[in-house]
Amino acid sequence: MKGNDKRKLITAWKNFILNGEVEDEIDPEIGRSWQRCTDYQIDPFANNKTYVLQQNNLQEKLEKFSNLIRVATPIMKELYQAIKGSNFAVILTDKWGYILKVIGDSNFEEKAKDIYLIEGANWAEKQQGTNAIGTVIEELSPLTVYASEHYSEQNHFLTCSAAPIFNARNEFIGILDISGNYKLAHAHTLGLVMAAARLIQNRLLVKDIEEDLVLSEKKQSLILNSVDQGLFNLNREGIITQINQKGSQVLGYPPQDCIGKRIEDFFPNSTVDSLLESVKAEQTEEMVWNLKKEKFQLASKAKLISNAAGDVTDVIIEVKDSVSKKSAIKKQVKTNYSFADIIGQSEAITKVIDLASKVAVNDSSVLLLGSSGTGKELFAQAIHNKSPRRDNKFVTLNCGAIPDNLIESELFGYEEGAFTGAKKKGREGKFQLADGGTIFLDEIGEMNLSAQVKLLRVLQENEVSPVGSDQVIPVNVRVIAATNQDLKERIAKKEFREDLYYRLNVIEIKLPALKERGNDIIMLAENFIKKHGQLLGKSRIKIEPEVEKALLNHDWPGNVRELENIIERALNLVEGNLIKMNHLPDYLQGDTIRTKPKNKLLSLQEAEVEAIKNALQYFDGNISQTADCLQIARNTLYRKIDNYNIELE
Repeated sequence: MKGNDKRKLITAWKNFILNGEVEDEIDPEIGRSWQRCTDYQIDPFANNKTYVLQQNNLQEKLEKFSNLIRVATPIMKELYQAIKGSNFAVILTDKWGYILKVIGDSNFEEKAKDIYLIEGANWAEKQQGTNAIGTVIEELSPLTVYASEHYSEQNHFLTCSAAPIFNARNEFIGILDISGNYKLAHAHTLGLVMAAARLIQNRLLVKDIEEDLVLSEKKQSLILNSVDQGLFNLNREGIITQINQKGSQVLGYPPQDCIGKRIEDFFPNSTVDSLLESVKAEQTEEMVWNLKKEKFQLASKAKLISNAAGDVTDVIIEVKDSVSKKSAIKKQVKTNYSFADIIGQSEAITKVIDLASKVAVNDSSVLLLGSSGTGKELFAQAIHNKSPRRDNKFVTLNCGAIPDNLIESELFGYEEGAFTGAKKKGREGKFQLADGGTIFLDEIGEMNLSAQVKLLRVLQENEVSPVGSDQVIPVNVRVIAATNQDLKERIAKKEFREDLYYRLNVIEIKLPALKERGNDIIMLAENFIKKHGQLLGKSRIKIEPEVEKALLNHDWPGNVRELENIIERALNLVEGNLIKMNHLPDYLQGDTIRTKPKNKLLSLQEAEVEAIKNALQYFDGNISQTADCLQIARNTLYRKIDNYNIELE
């Protein structure tokens, strides 16, 4: 019937609206859609005002589907060229029917706006009745909805052809649609839409494959940097093409300074040909490496990689151990903490642990941000202990505890007679002590500008000059810095160098305050009872419920350090086996008063609805900020808004 006899189509539509009967000539997909619209109690004669996203929520939606939009836009433009001037528009939506992009004729735009065929509008069946976009969401197959096949009378002037779009994992992600005046309908429109949708899917697949290849390379690098041995790869010309962190530490230079160099730069008495001959003869190879301008013997193994024709293309060298005097002098210093020692299960702390754990295996600089007592040094030690540098030294320096006139000598060392009170033979600085390992610069925001300039040079050149000396000493150190200050504010006041900030802030990790960690407070308190209780002979002490409420209600300006002090104080005062309110400081005892409800108690569901509404109102409907405040994922927030029928204004 479609397109041949509009009068019969109108009659069939009216018959369904009045009698609920679907005539045989109506396509099954349309009949099922009409029935759903009846179930939704949609008024077919009303001018339905569809739901339209606010600008901030629309922007979030566009960002979420940015990959689909980027791939689809050039294809939509090509498709539009085929229908340009025919009063039609090409439309892209997400899988829920929200319009993401519209490309169309200006003559059609005004009429489209009247029925909300605009970006941000929702065209699901519940909103607009039977239409190509909403019905494809339900049927997941291409179709055309022509004139009076639309359930809402206001849309009878339209003809719409739409096809679903699936990603590389065959997941439904969106819809491509062409809409216009039914009087100008063309029989081949649906075929054009289907072909364009398939093209979008193919390009998404190609893009996904490209991203997988990049990810595979990153995974390969991660695996290389996770092994204990030094590894590097030579091509047939004897050039280093890959190297892991341990290998670069052995060579004594950053990875970027090793890749592209020839084997002779590190093996003065070797060539790639001599190495190949030695490996083929199955000889044990002892090679002399040029490590920081000194010669050290390193036992190593080599493995040849050949192509299908049997020709050697690469050599993988594994450095097993060092027999140098320097390695015997360097003591292996183990730090106390690993990520397993960080107590807490809250989303706030687990996110930070996950991030820190991922970056630990690399060699990038890390900047830890957080208030005093949030555990910055604990995280620094955990990062070091998971890094390839874990067998070397972890050296700490509190930049706020050293006088300005001594900070440079502490960092870079000094020569004999460099200043009054200097030791006769001089002294190594922290960077030299940390060579091959990690240096933790706590309270970096307190460092004076003069020392900042020299620190920046060390980070750029990987070498230090002791105070009072012209000597340049190469160093290979990973830097982890920490501060409780706002460095951007100090930059604005000319108290901290912007270039140093960006050199340190390769990976920024913000540690949550204790008050943001919920029930972690009780877990930490129980751990401190165990820790200090063993020393005091009171390790079986428990916490009464009223005390738990007080601990959870406190703001914790001193964070974890304050909590530990309070627990240690309570253990000294307790006489039985239970910590009670009178064992807490006076200011904590007052916190429990604020926990008593003044208004009527709410059910869990009522409290959740109230919390969501209050947060949405506070953040002017911004979904991302609301989800962050409530500590839930955005898709979880969307689901709760839908379940509780909360209106977004």
